[in-house]
Amino acid sequence: MKKMTTLFLAACSCAVFSAEPVKASSFGFSENDATDCLQKAIDSGVEKLIVDNTGREWLVGPIQLRSGQEIVFAEGVVVRALPGAFKKQGESLFTAKDVSGVTLRGEKNAVLMMNKKDYQDTARYRWSEWRHLISLRGASDVVISGLVLKASGGDGIYVARGKHLSYSRDITVENVTSED
Repeated sequence: MKKMTTLFLAACSCAVFSAEPVKASSFGFSENDATDCLQKAIDSGVEKLIVDNTGREWLVGPIQLRSGQEIVFAEGVVVRALPGAFKKQGESLFTAKDVSGVTLRGEKNAVLMMNKKDYQDTARYRWSEWRHLISLRGASDVVISGLVLKASGGDGIYVARGKHLSYSRDITVENVTSED
């Protein structure tokens, strides 16, 4: 019985913590709202997640990042803020709160973007400077590279304290273009 239990646990851990890259679209994809799909893919615990090019934009609401994960945005992928979402002032496209060992890497022409003009319309949104593309709060060992960041309602990349760390540390930003 002991051998069978060990074997079962080993098989389960291989499936969840596989070093093989996993495509985000394998968790489902909706061209109208891909938030649940992308969040489930991130929450799965895979070490390397590929946000693959589906031929459509990934329209998403706020996404929470997890520790120990590399997320690669494939060539030509656009992840854009879901229109009508981000009503709360502190919401960001991607938030890394009290996490470590996170990499966000874009391949050629990978874009993360929000809808800045929408957020400036005070008839639709309460004014805020906090609708960032990437928010790092108490994060450590983070790499952000090869991305184009566009039309943020706040900062392209915001770095601040978290609940457990009074500062973010070991943050590397390279080959990133931030527009508007």
